[in-house]
Amino acid sequence: MNSEIPENVGDRFSLRGRGTIIILSVILQIILFLVIVGLSIYIMQRKPKRVDTTVGGSYSLKPQTLNIISKNSQKITITSLYTRAKRSDVDNSEAKHAADVEEAQRVQDLLEEYHSKGKNIEVEALDPVESSTKVDALIAEVTEKYGGEVNKYKKFIDERPKRYKEITDSADAESKLVVEIFKTTSQNPRDPSVAFFRQVYSVLKGVPDDFAIGKEIEDKLLSSKPPNYKAVIDAIKRQGGELSVKYTSIIKTMVEYKDDPRLPEPIRKYATDSLARYEKMKLAVDALSKDSENLGELKLDAIRESLAQENPILIRGEKEFKILEYSKVWRKDNQSASDEAVKIKKRFAGEQLISGAIRSLQNGDKKKLKVAIVRPGGGPLADPGMPFFRPDGPFAAVADRLREYNFEVLEKDLSGQWAMQQMQQGQMAAPEPTDEEIKDAVWVVLDLPSPQRNQFQPPQTITPKVMEHINGGGSAIIVSQQNADNMSGLLNDWGIKLRTESLIVHERVKAEGTDSDFIETIKKNPVFFEIRDWGNAGTGKQHAVTSAIGSLPGIFFAGSPVSVTPTKGIKATSILPIPGGNESIKAWGETNLESTQKSPKFDPATDIDGPVFGGVIAEKENAGRLIVIGSLQMFISDVVNYPDQASRQKGEMVIRFPGNGELFTNCIYWLHKQDEMIAISPASTEVSRINPMTSGTQRFWRVFVLLVGLPLLVVIFGVFVFLSRQD
Repeated sequence: MNSEIPENVGDRFSLRGRGTIIILSVILQIILFLVIVGLSIYIMQRKPKRVDTTVGGSYSLKPQTLNIISKNSQKITITSLYTRAKRSDVDNSEAKHAADVEEAQRVQDLLEEYHSKGKNIEVEALDPVESSTKVDALIAEVTEKYGGEVNKYKKFIDERPKRYKEITDSADAESKLVVEIFKTTSQNPRDPSVAFFRQVYSVLKGVPDDFAIGKEIEDKLLSSKPPNYKAVIDAIKRQGGELSVKYTSIIKTMVEYKDDPRLPEPIRKYATDSLARYEKMKLAVDALSKDSENLGELKLDAIRESLAQENPILIRGEKEFKILEYSKVWRKDNQSASDEAVKIKKRFAGEQLISGAIRSLQNGDKKKLKVAIVRPGGGPLADPGMPFFRPDGPFAAVADRLREYNFEVLEKDLSGQWAMQQMQQGQMAAPEPTDEEIKDAVWVVLDLPSPQRNQFQPPQTITPKVMEHINGGGSAIIVSQQNADNMSGLLNDWGIKLRTESLIVHERVKAEGTDSDFIETIKKNPVFFEIRDWGNAGTGKQHAVTSAIGSLPGIFFAGSPVSVTPTKGIKATSILPIPGGNESIKAWGETNLESTQKSPKFDPATDIDGPVFGGVIAEKENAGRLIVIGSLQMFISDVVNYPDQASRQKGEMVIRFPGNGELFTNCIYWLHKQDEMIAISPASTEVSRINPMTSGTQRFWRVFVLLVGLPLLVVIFGVFVFLSRQD
């Protein structure tokens, strides 16, 4: 049987085959795409990676931090205790809640960076409101792990009932003897012995009740989580101290009564016999107070107090722990009255504090690094002051900055005149450290003009003491002021010359129009220079201290030239090239200081020709390190913390001259031979580089690009593929 096969049947089978292949291809591509996406998500969740596209690496860990955490040998756990949930006991507005969530996320993102790029570092986030049970478990864990000293407290607390009973029983027994004394007195209200024994009886009868009430209060404090041992010990010391004073008064009177012939014999006999008993009772009370004082500092109390604050960060090592307070991590600068209408954003200092804490845990706090700010006389200059009573010292800002990095900051008048002057004026000066206490510290030498003691003697100099410190292997940074001691007795051996008799100046810039920016105005003054090149980058001789600062803005003013001559055994680098990249203006060292107030002109016969430098960094083989900077003023608080006014108007708080503070901190780290910590501060990334997107630009990208543009591009591409397959 013959049948004819249609001519186009082959074409139909061919089309079906092609369609099947296309469908299978699309399915396979979809499956492959989903597999790739799934694997990517899985990998990123296990080890999240972020790409920081900001110019300064604002959202990346600094190289110095990476050096610290990549070599970490002990297990460290960082716990964020930030609250994301709305709370009923505080401002729970939408704006406040959104800000809380944003800050918590910023901290969590930072901690993830430590986890992903560090070694032996675990991180976690616990919301004290939503995860109160986990927080209680954390407190118990911390108590168990770091509460070695808690055992002493527990033992002391457990022995309270026995010691309280001894004190109260003796007081109760003595009160009964006092009752017998009343039978032998005249009961005359004017008789002083009657009033005295009534007071004695009142004291003795009140002891059991007072201690019973005190124990009840103490038990409540011990039931808190964690137990408030500090408050308990303070209560015991206070109660014991008050009773000791009362016993002392009783003993004093009994001594008088036992030999007073005007008193009846029974009273004199009781006074004689009871003295030993009262002294024994007082001894028991004093021993209770003394034993409580000898317990030492309880770090668990720091946990309790810090965790009671808002949004702390807990960092735990193998033997120690650190707690970072919210106000330190999120800094809020003081606002002036003109700024009330502008909400200034807090500055995030999480990395510098966390990295500093990790570094401290790695060191085990065996030896806290010291910095001693020394001066040639006068009062303290780095004192933090007291609001409404005493203003901050001019160097309080840099001192606080060092304390945040776990340095111990001391201050001392090397001349010893300040304490004597205060005593002569009848005022009490705060005790300053001894020479032994600052021996192993890095010295910050404030080279100020020393007051002349009288017209027949030259001004006192602190150079010999600084020389003794340096020659003994110590390190120091000398920051100088014009007309101060040039310290030639010390610096000549290092090949360094500090020209305090001259001032670095430039030609006065003619003012054209009115500058709205105050800084732009003062830069026209001959003694002010804006700094962008900190370490002579043009010659390629960058030092580690300045290379980390990069091109951060800074300011150098009222400074003296510092030069260096190559010296055997000394490795020296000039820093702070003047005028800081602005080669169109000539700079030199002016020796005629009066001319700087007007319009200085360079005199080749007497002045110091450029290029001039404002500092030198030097180190001696197998010895200490030394830095000399000719401008003391560039490190005062008003300069280091000077805000950028343009950023302030945008609701941000950006330091106008971050390079000044960074230079000072880097110098201290280098002098302490902590090179890996140089430039760890995030201040270098606080400089605004781009303006935020406007709402119109955001809508354009969101609507026209993402919602319309990309889908439309996919449709056009699909139509093009469809038409091409019709051939």
